[in-house]
Amino acid sequence: MRLLLLVAALCLLLAAPLAAAQQGGFRFSTDPAIAQVMPEKPVKVKIKRLSGGNYAWEITGEDVREVLRADEELRKGLGLK
Repeated sequence: MRLLLLVAALCLLLAAPLAAAQQGGFRFSTDPAIAQVMPEKPVKVKIKRLSGGNYAWEITGEDVREVLRADEELRKGLGLK
């Protein structure tokens, strides 16, 4: 649910500058240094509900800190910690 709200908010934030650019309010230019920056890949979580009401999950990602943060949030959200 939170991820859906986050994606919707990002879409709204990105849509406003694009609409202004189409009206001539913004001028875009490309900077080679900025063009080289790659966005971070998101953490992916697969959650399974086991028999007896228990949960198991698999978290994958490139940044260890983000993986650990996602694990901590899952444990809090499910009341396991």
